[in-house]
Amino acid sequence: EFNSAQLTAQARQVLDQLSGALRSQELAGSRILIEGHTDTVGGAEYNFGLSEQRAEAVGRYLASQQVDPSRLQVLGKGENEPLDRDGTAAVNRRVRVVNLGT
Repeated sequence: EFNSAQLTAQARQVLDQLSGALRSQELAGSRILIEGHTDTVGGAEYNFGLSEQRAEAVGRYLASQQVDPSRLQVLGKGENEPLDRDGTAAVNRRVRVVNLGT
């Protein structure tokens, strides 16, 4: 959502599936990086803070689903890595989850 770090119902459904996978024996030892991103609307400093809030919201939700928080690293990336050319599209408002391995 624009200017928001609130998880949507659809996001919670995806995170429920992710938390199940992260609790599996196959991924139980993996460290997970959670990157928050924004579009380029607004100031860079504000967007950096918003991206951190987005990553933190995902981390809190995963921890609430019994994923060990010590395995989770949250990182705000701001508007620095847009997926579209001009940086303003909704696709840039996202959280990326990366398996860092063991």
